[in-house]
Amino acid sequence: MNEIDAYISNFPADVQEKLTAIRKIIREIAPQAEERICMRMPTYDLNGKWLVHFAGFAKHIGFYPQPEGVIAFQDKLSGYKTTKGAIQFPLNKPLPFDLIREIVQFRVNEQANKKPADSEPRAVIVPDELTSALKDEGEAAAFWESLSDGYKRGYCDWVGGAKQKTTREVRAGKALVMLKNKQKTLKTWLINPENY
Repeated sequence: MNEIDAYISNFPADVQEKLTAIRKIIREIAPQAEERICMRMPTYDLNGKWLVHFAGFAKHIGFYPQPEGVIAFQDKLSGYKTTKGAIQFPLNKPLPFDLIREIVQFRVNEQANKKPADSEPRAVIVPDELTSALKDEGEAAAFWESLSDGYKRGYCDWVGGAKQKTTREVRAGKALVMLKNKQKTLKTWLINPENY
């Protein structure tokens, strides 16, 4: 019994089945991934970088495909609780096996297209809501294009990190105001925490 087997064996039988099913999907799609325990959860590394993690909890299974894996599937994940890099699959509902397969395959493809970690920064994934907000906004769009990838990622992570489309749209509107004011970074004074 390896450390992943031992981890899974600590859960009730019905949860073990779900954790084992996720593990099987990952191993089928990424047989070359290294399997280990990291941060007290099963972790899969591909080419020396994190691919995905998963973990069992009292009421859900946490699935961690990194922020890119959540952002890329945000529409398909609308029925689940998500955060920047995590998805919660409730234990009282069937696992979405096809969606998990899609996300793992996305992460494998993403890793295959990356250069070594020290030579390429994280990709800038612009949420649709921010792209729409910048459309026909010449000056703000020009300022956006002048920003470094690091500043762009800050905006994209903030806008794209919202679970609901309406919240992403509100954040994109606020981002547009900041960009019109030529602000490179997010300004907390403009963000109304009551909306989140």
